[in-house]
Amino acid sequence: MAELLPRIEQRKTELIEQLISQGIYKTTGERHLYDASLKVLEAEYERVLNRCVK
Repeated sequence: MAELLPRIEQRKTELIEQLISQGIYKTTGERHLYDASLKVLEAEYERVLNRCVK
């Protein structure tokens, strides 16, 4: 479990950087990205990707 936490934090950091580069600073629930869980960040990133495809 101890080795999993750094990987989760790294993934969160990557997602936050990607979202900010797309001009997203808060989740759809109006939470700051840094307060969001990995699951929420993944969903926000997926939403951004789908928006770009359309």
